Amino acid sequence: PKFDAGWHPNKQREHCFKIQAEAGYPVRSSNVNDEGLAAQACDIVFFTQMLVNQLNTVTADAFVQAVNGLGRAFTSAFVYGTEFAPDQHDGAAAVRQAEYFKSCKCLKYSGPPRYPD
Repeated sequence: PKFDAGWHPNKQREHCFKIQAEAGYPVRSSNVNDEGLAAQACDIVFFTQMLVNQLNTVTADAFVQAVNGLGRAFTSAFVYGTEFAPDQHDGAAAVRQAEYFKSCKCLKYSGPPRYPD
């Protein structure tokens, strides 16, 4: 959640953490690794679910074709934005610019996420 500063909460991540808490595995906000792994686990499940729900028959070729056609349609619990295409299967695509401040010896985001295209 701290990476949402200056933007808006990631609803997919909030949904993800709610599911995990209701299952008896609450995500500890005091542990950035716990948050990251929990969000990545949800991305794997949500991504697979989204694609399988689009297919009449699940085959490797049909799955890859569905991935190729996603574009920016998959909302991630872990990254700011995704983009999939025949030549891009890793997904992570949006970034945020940060600025370093000497006064606090810290980075602060200077705007919302964007696709660098």
